Order: sequence, then C-alpha cells, then structure tokens
Amino acid sequence: MNAVPLYFNEIFARRLGHLQVRPHPLLVMNVVFGMTVEDLSEQALAHLGYWDLRFPLFVYPGDTLISSSQVLDKRESGFETGPGIVHVRTTGVNQRGEEVCVYERRILVKSAPRMEAPECNPQCPRRGRAQRRRRPAATESCPSPTRTAAR
Repeated sequence: MNAVPLYFNEIFARRLGHLQVRPHPLLVMNVVFGMTVEDLSEQALAHLGYWDLRFPLFVYPGDTLISSSQVLDKRESGFETGPGIVHVRTTGVNQRGEEVCVYERRILVKSAPRMEAPECNPQCPRRGRAQRRRRPAATESCPSPTRTAAR
C-alpha cells in the first residue's frame, strides 16, 4: 500500500496545488500497459521487464488515456529454434495528446516457424551445378520420381 496522501486525501492534494486527488502513477502505468496487451503480449511467453518509466504530466480523474506502442528492436533470443525478443516503447497520452506515461519493455515471444526448403531427390532435373549455388525456395519443390505402389 502506498500511504502518500496525495492519492487519497483531497485536502492534502489541494494544499499541494492540485485541483483534486490524482491517481497513483503506477495505476496510470497499468491502465496504459493494459491497453497494449492484446496487440503486444497476449501470446507472449514471458515479460522481461520495464525500462525508462517516466510520468511527464499528472493524470486526473476524468482524463481519457490513449496508448500506442512502437517496436524498437526485435531479435532471436539465442536459442537455435526458440523464441524471439521484442523491444517496444509504449506512450500513454491524455485527451489533449499530452504524454502522461512513457516506458520501454522487452517481451519474449514465439517465433514464426521457419520454412525449410524441401530436399531434392536424386532424379531431380534441377540437381547439379545450379543446385549447389542455391537451395530451392520453400514454395518451390522438385518433382518426385515416379513410384509404383506395391500390391
């Protein structure tokens, strides 16, 4: 519990120059964060932490909050076929477009499956010199040799 009277005592808040009590900054951060979950981290494997959390302006009851996020970086986590790490900056603004909450975070996410090129069979007409230079694309395939089913 946070016992700072600014967040629950209107007389105290007015003596400090505020018009009314104001929400605790971490409540503001959680509201801004909550608006990004569906787009950024609903399917995440893990939340890796917050950085550079700032509250440039106060929020008051009745303010409208709008949240947006920007991907700053994405990379593989270091595992051969494992998840990736996404680094994002989230900004919360009020109804006047003024920044009220800004932070960065990293999220461990599932990687998209990699498409492996199909292996060419030895009778493929494309096998040879050109085959050594490049592998066929995932959508390209070599013709299968004719097979007869054993009866």
